[in-house]
Amino acid sequence: EIDESMKQIWIFSKFPDWFKIALAHILGWLGEKRVAFAMKNTTQCSVKEYWALERRKREYVKREMELWQQQDLDFVLTPAAPCPAVLRGLETEMSLIFSYYGRYNLLGFPAGVVPAGFVEKDECFYAPKSGKPDRIDKRLNHSLSTSEGLPLGVHLVGRPWTDGKLLALMAEIEEHFQRKNLGWDQPRFLNSKVGAMKPKTSAPEVSAAL
Repeated sequence: EIDESMKQIWIFSKFPDWFKIALAHILGWLGEKRVAFAMKNTTQCSVKEYWALERRKREYVKREMELWQQQDLDFVLTPAAPCPAVLRGLETEMSLIFSYYGRYNLLGFPAGVVPAGFVEKDECFYAPKSGKPDRIDKRLNHSLSTSEGLPLGVHLVGRPWTDGKLLALMAEIEEHFQRKNLGWDQPRFLNSKVGAMKPKTSAPEVSAAL
C-alpha cells in the first residue's frame, strides 16, 4: 500500500515518459514549477542509468562532506518543514515540498526532528520568495492562516557516524524548550544541561540563533 503522502508522486511515475515531459512543459508555462519539476523527474530509467545515478550520488556525498570540512561544521540546523501540519486533505500535494529532509535522506546523514515551540499569531502566513504564487504557495498560505498554536519542530543533521552526539544535542534543544514552560514533560532523550541559549523567542529566531 502506498503511503498517502507519497501517492501523488507514485501516480506521476506511472504516466508514460513522453506524456510526463509534455505535461511538465505545459505546467511550467502555467507557473506550476514545482509540480512540473516533479513530473519531469519521475521518468523511468534503465539499469545502466540507475547505476549512473548511484555514482552521481556518491560524488554528491563526497562534495557535501568536503563542504562540511571546509566550514568546520559538526551539525546543521534547518526547519523540519516549510510549514507546520497542514489542513486535512492537503497532505498529498505537500509531499512535493520535502526538500529539507529529502536532501539528507539522499546523503545518508544521521538526522532527527525535535519539538521547538508553537506557531505564533504573527507567523500565520506564507509568502513565496519571488515570482507568482503557484498552487502549492496558495494552499500553504490557506493552511497557515489557521495554524496558530500548532507545534513546530527543528531538523538537526550531523556528520555520518555521529548519531550519539546528534541525539545528545537534540536532548539539549528539547530540554531548553521544556524549561520555557511550553508544555512537555521530561525530555525524551537524555538529561543534559543546556549551554548558552537565547531567552524565549519564536521558533524561526531560535533556528537562527542555534
